[in-house]
Amino acid sequence: MMIDVDAHKNGYGTILLRHVEEVIKENGFKIMKLETFKENIQAVNFYKKHGWMVKDKKEEESLGVTRIFFEKFVS
Repeated sequence: MMIDVDAHKNGYGTILLRHVEEVIKENGFKIMKLETFKENIQAVNFYKKHGWMVKDKKEEESLGVTRIFFEKFVS
């Protein structure tokens, strides 16, 4: 999922992320996972700001990108 670039910095990403986290929690999951690309610095910083921790990184040589895998424990 993504927020349109024209709507960045209006809090919509935080609202969406919190909603998804709440739905995951309500469904009884204990660990949340997501991934993004290392090159998407804005997304990487956004997830870190919201308490997500980098769990792993994987080079996708055929695509020329690095995937970053995040985790967050449900509280």
